[in-house]
Amino acid sequence: GLLEHIVPGETGFVVGDDAELVQAVRRLRDEPELRQRVGAAGREFVRTRYTLAQAARSYRDLYGMSP
Repeated sequence: GLLEHIVPGETGFVVGDDAELVQAVRRLRDEPELRQRVGAAGREFVRTRYTLAQAARSYRDLYGMSP
């Protein structure tokens, strides 16, 4: 699920309603250092966990294929 991929305040934000979404967007708008840090952490999270090799392993495991 989505929550296993987001570390709140580090790699993104999890919001429960419109008001929380507005608050998160305003915070990112108003805090450039936070915006930079969260963006960089999110990119690094994806870059290190979603490689072509990892995708191939996932499909291989899903379909029960040997390496």
